[in-house]
Amino acid sequence: MEVQYGKIYVLWQPWPRVRKALLEENFATIAVQVDGKFCGTLRIELQCDDDKVKTEALELAQRRIKERLVKNMHYVPGKVDNNIVTTI
Repeated sequence: MEVQYGKIYVLWQPWPRVRKALLEENFATIAVQVDGKFCGTLRIELQCDDDKVKTEALELAQRRIKERLVKNMHYVPGKVDNNIVTTI
């Protein structure tokens, strides 16, 4: 082994090891839209139930919804988008 300035050359070093636990994500980022316009993002757990996601999305969208009625709300687990459609 050759030594330069008291350290071993890089070519003699072992390959880095992957720690798979650090690669797994437990959270997802979901975009919230009201009437097709971006309202904000939510960071939720992957195992979160639908009702919790919908209530958090409604809280985030309150400034856009104001006093209008929510006609329907689309949320598909594992997808990026959460749509809220309102009526006047």
